[in-house]
Amino acid sequence: MKIFQYIRFFFTLVQLLSTVSVVIILMFIFPKHIRKIRQGWGKLQLFVMGIKLDIHGTLGKNIDLVLLNHQSILDVIIFEAIYPHDLVWVAKKEIANVPFFGNVLKLPKMIIVDRENKAGLSKLQKKRKLKNSLKKDLLLFFQKELEVMVINY
Repeated sequence: MKIFQYIRFFFTLVQLLSTVSVVIILMFIFPKHIRKIRQGWGKLQLFVMGIKLDIHGTLGKNIDLVLLNHQSILDVIIFEAIYPHDLVWVAKKEIANVPFFGNVLKLPKMIIVDRENKAGLSKLQKKRKLKNSLKKDLLLFFQKELEVMVINY
């Protein structure tokens, strides 16, 4: 039985890396459709992984900030798939610094912070104010011990 777990893990890893690569290329080619590309990717991932969601509750229309208790990559996939409007993720700079794959954060202009540097919080506040002046996006970042909406999968 363990061999099937390894095969599934390998398939999922290859599938994620290849589809993220395609998403990055599509975001370069179609910069005005980045949200649609990301949402399509999230829906594709749920389908390929065979995940069906059971959602209890909703996010209000006037919500600006969601804190997630980050458990896995599925957190990102699910929100990208189900939230109908643009999302702004707050991510650590180590992810953005990964060659090529860091573009998944840079192209849609996600907020990248240095968690080791105390000035990182100040930078986060300034970027959030700038994004507020441009358009209304939903800001998401991960926080332990907080539950906003229950999604079972």
